[in-house]
Order: sequence, then C-alpha cells, then structure tokens
Amino acid sequence: MEEYQKGWLGTLSFIGMMIGALVWGIMGDRLGRRRTLLTALVSNGIFGVIAAFMPTYSLLMLTRFCSSVGIGGSLPIVFTFYSEFLVRKNRGRYLSFLLVFWALGGLFVAVLAWGIIPRSGATILDMKRLHFARWRKFLLICSIPAILSAIGVSFLPESPRFLLEMGRNSEAIYVYKQIFSWNNSVKSGEEYQCWNNIAGVFSPPNTFLTLFLLMVWITMSFGFYGISIWLHEYTKYIEDNNFESRTINQANLIIEDRKFATNIENTHFTNLTFNNVRFDQTLINHCGCDIDFDVNFKLAELFYENLFAQLAILPGTLITSFILDRIGRIKTLGVSLVLTSASVGCLWFANTKEYLIAFEAVFTFLTVFGWNALDVMTTEAYPANIRTTSYGIFSAISRLAAILSNLTFGSTVQVSKLIPFSFYQRCPPIRSNLCHTTSGTKRLFLV
Repeated sequence: MEEYQKGWLGTLSFIGMMIGALVWGIMGDRLGRRRTLLTALVSNGIFGVIAAFMPTYSLLMLTRFCSSVGIGGSLPIVFTFYSEFLVRKNRGRYLSFLLVFWALGGLFVAVLAWGIIPRSGATILDMKRLHFARWRKFLLICSIPAILSAIGVSFLPESPRFLLEMGRNSEAIYVYKQIFSWNNSVKSGEEYQCWNNIAGVFSPPNTFLTLFLLMVWITMSFGFYGISIWLHEYTKYIEDNNFESRTINQANLIIEDRKFATNIENTHFTNLTFNNVRFDQTLINHCGCDIDFDVNFKLAELFYENLFAQLAILPGTLITSFILDRIGRIKTLGVSLVLTSASVGCLWFANTKEYLIAFEAVFTFLTVFGWNALDVMTTEAYPANIRTTSYGIFSAISRLAAILSNLTFGSTVQVSKLIPFSFYQRCPPIRSNLCHTTSGTKRLFLV
C-alpha cells in the first residue's frame, strides 16, 4: 500500500469505531446490554475473518470498516454491563481489573505481530510467493478473541439494573436478587427512543456534567493519539535521516570479473557498467528504488516501539486498581493530567530513537491512570436508562478527536518540536462532590 492508503485504512477504522460507539451505545439502553454486546462482538469477529480473505484494497477497507463498527460498539457496553454487577465500594478496583485485559490484549497483538508479520524486505519477497500471505493470517487470528468472547457472552445473564429500569422486576430479582432488591426506581412500561436517550444525556440535570466530560474526553483523546502518532512519525524521521546519512554513492565505474555473494544495502549506483559480474544469493536492499521506508528497512523497529508502549499499560492499570477507590476518581484523573502534560516537555530533548521509545513508555504509563479514572467516572455519572448512550457519545467524540489529531500531528514532524507540546493542553485539576438523589442512588457532580 502507498502511504496515503495506509493513512486512510487507519482513519476509516477510527470512523467505524466512532459510528459503532454511538449506534450500539444507544441500542444498549433500548435492547439491553447483553444482546447488543453480543451482536457487536459477532460483527467484529465475522467481518475481521472476512477481511483476511479480501482480494482488493477497496474490499479490505469495507470489511475493516464493518469490523471497526463492532469494536467501537463493544467498548461502551462492556464497561456499563460489568459495572452494573458491582457495588460502588469496589467498583473502581474491579473496573480497573477489567482494563488489565485491555493491556494484555495489546501485548497479545504485539507479540502476535512479531511472530507472524515479516520484519525485513527479504521476508516480504518470500511472502509474496504465498497464496495466503502472513498479514492475512494475522488478521484471522486477531478475530478469534472476539468470536470466543461472543460465545462467552451468550452464557451471561442480562444486567439486572437494566431489567429493573425496563420494568422486568421478576427477571432482575432472579438474576441478582439479593443485591438489587433495594432498588425501587422502576419505570414500568416506559418507551425508550433514540432521541430521548440522547436528549437525556444533554438535558438538565446532566447538561453541565456532559459538557464537562465531553471536554475532558476530547482533550485527552486529541493529546494522547496526537502524541502517539507524532512519536511514531518522528522516530521514522530520525531513522530515515540517519540511514540516508550513511548512504554510499558509486558513480561512473566499471566493475569487471567479480562475484557478489553478500547483501548490498543502502548503496546508490549511478552510471555503472558491469562486465562478467555474477550475483549469487544477493539481496539488493534500499539501493535507489522508490520503495516505502517502513517496508524496505528495519520493519522490526515498529514492533519494538509498540511492544514497550503496551508493556507500560499493564503496571499502570494494576496500580490504578489499587488507588482508584482509595484516593478517588477525580484526584487520580487530575494527577494523571498534570503529570502527562509536564512529561511532554521532555520531547524537546528527543534526538534518538531509544529516547523516544522510553518516553512513549513513560507517557503511556502516566496516561493510563487518567483513562481508567475517566472510564469509571463516565460509567458512574449517569442513570442506567441512558448509561450506554452517554458512554457511546463520549467514545464516538473521542474517535473524532483522534482523527483530527492524526491530521494535525502527522504533518508537523518536520516543522518544530514546539508543535506537539503546544497542542497538548489539558484541563485544570477538578474536584467532586458525591451526592444522593431522591431515588437513593449515588450521582457524581463535577465542580
């Protein structure tokens, strides 16, 4: 694929996740958590498998888009579905444990890519001889967890909190009788409409809360994805410059009676004449051909970068699970925002690939605290009848912010290092009051 084609493939995936988060988030409040989560996982898994067999770029784009819609739809429902089985006392801890598996999934993909996808130009040439290429096997294996998860979800009960909101009291008590028997806020016979769900998220008393959380979601997504994209592109820029500085140029020469039995790399030949020259098992790599730098030189570096970033998520998530219920969601989020904003200033000293990889690991580690706290806050802040709708809206807006950051940061690599940490602005520290509503359920108000 050309560079612009790869860019569109990533952008289309974000668009699919944005649409899926919004549509399935609304459906989660209308049809139930279990049913919608099941359909989202099935959509992700089936279209992921189909994508592995697509013969053209356009069909690959279409199937990856459909798979991304399922991915985006599953995220809002998973948090809501799981949280409604937990009492608030330990909810932050167990939702953080849920996020541990997000980190493990990232490690699974990184290790899987390392073992399957080719890491050099020579391997790619060998791969082209195969009818079923390695990247197709990679997509196929990546779809298996979604299918297995869908099978697992089919054995789970519906959320008892959702059943109570829908007036299905006996089913709710049967599912989780002892925990939810105290809840008397049943709205029997109420019709749920898409527009009513969206309007409920933005209407009083949720207006200020929604606008505030939207601001936090947008700024965090824009900054996190923007910095991640900038780090990748800047690492590539440094490596490209270093590689080009070591280029050997040979011009106006006549080479006679010689046998080449070693690889020739990063050498540009101009106006050369070869007489009685033999090339035996020789790989000529990056010698003037206009081939994409990622493919033609040290593709393995990309896996190193991704692996270290994914490894940083795991300890950050584990630490969050222990501190979230102790120091609170707001303080955890505020500390994360301050530390990540301060850390971006270290980019001014980034001149080597090793420094950038280390910075990305630290940056990801600090950001995880904020993301985990924000996920739990968003899940707890709204009543059950609009909970997945609200999370779906925030998730969709965050994908849009990610697309904008891709366009903004991706084109600033060669401009100045001031660009990334000029754009990376965070919200100020915030405090919260936890109040009781008339129904007896706890609501979070941000001040």
